[in-house]
Amino acid sequence: MNEPTTTDAARAAAIAKMQHDVGIWDCRWEFLDADGNTTNVAHGVSTMEFSIDDSVMMIKMEVPDIGTTSVTHRFFHPEHQKLVWISVDNLGDVWTFIEDAEGNVSKSLPHSNEDGSVSHLRFHPLRETTDEVDVLMEISNDEENWTPIFRMCKVRRK
Repeated sequence: MNEPTTTDAARAAAIAKMQHDVGIWDCRWEFLDADGNTTNVAHGVSTMEFSIDDSVMMIKMEVPDIGTTSVTHRFFHPEHQKLVWISVDNLGDVWTFIEDAEGNVSKSLPHSNEDGSVSHLRFHPLRETTDEVDVLMEISNDEENWTPIFRMCKVRRK
């Protein structure tokens, strides 16, 4: 009998994480200033479902309060041994993130901006239960100094 590999274990953990996330989530974004104070609030919906077996998840995020819609494909990448997600919004802005299967920090690959600068984003969980998730998104130009952008609070729709 074949022994499970590290890839098998990592893939199983990634699939379990994606299975947990399946559903419709009501979301609230609290946009933050550099000191972490809320400057604006927006509401929307995140629909998360598998699009290819249990291997690829599609996430559609709709935030009518700020006129944003995005689609993300999230999948286990055997070479990285992590979940990878590629997201594009209604303006054509594309970001690629790498996250570990345990749900720790998700960090973007370098992103080229219209002004020629390069940015990095990272998400990390603040609180997670079966039906509620709070994450913080931050931005950096040097990967050393991070500035908060928003806190997203998701509640699973019943």
